[in-house]
Amino acid sequence: NTTDWTMAFVSEGCRALTGYAPEDLGDSRTRAFGDLIHPDDRLAGWQAVQQALAEDRPFQREYRITRADGEPRWVWEQGRGVFDSEGELQALEGFITDISDRKRAEAELRLSHEQLEQRVRDRTAELQAIYDGMVDGIMIADGETTRFVHVNSSMCRMLQYTAEELLSLSVEDIH
Repeated sequence: NTTDWTMAFVSEGCRALTGYAPEDLGDSRTRAFGDLIHPDDRLAGWQAVQQALAEDRPFQREYRITRADGEPRWVWEQGRGVFDSEGELQALEGFITDISDRKRAEAELRLSHEQLEQRVRDRTAELQAIYDGMVDGIMIADGETTRFVHVNSSMCRMLQYTAEELLSLSVEDIH
């Protein structure tokens, strides 16, 4: 079952992470650890662990939990199966740590990056409008290939080419 697993040993650190005392999550638990995992993360996490166990390799995963006080947290877990001499799974051993600050920083960085990209797109459109509105014809060529990378509408009118046509040419083609 993907939610009713328990832990044989839980360190005191679980209190700060989950809001539950170690004895609440241990063998004499009042709460199954699997119940703390966000419902959207349970199945994929369970499957990842089962796959690692089947391949007798360690696993690492990130998922959300809900603390005793209702606060959501992101955690990173690393673990592996402990097998007996006949190859039967006896336990999982591992480590779980809070990565909420990192996840928050990643989300803020993503948002900042998206906002920056939007500002660049907006500024590029503004510059393109200015560039296209100029009376002088302007062409910009790549220094290595001499192919045109930008042309304004005045240059297109002057040479009687479309922008697409000019962008497919090089400086040598025009001379």
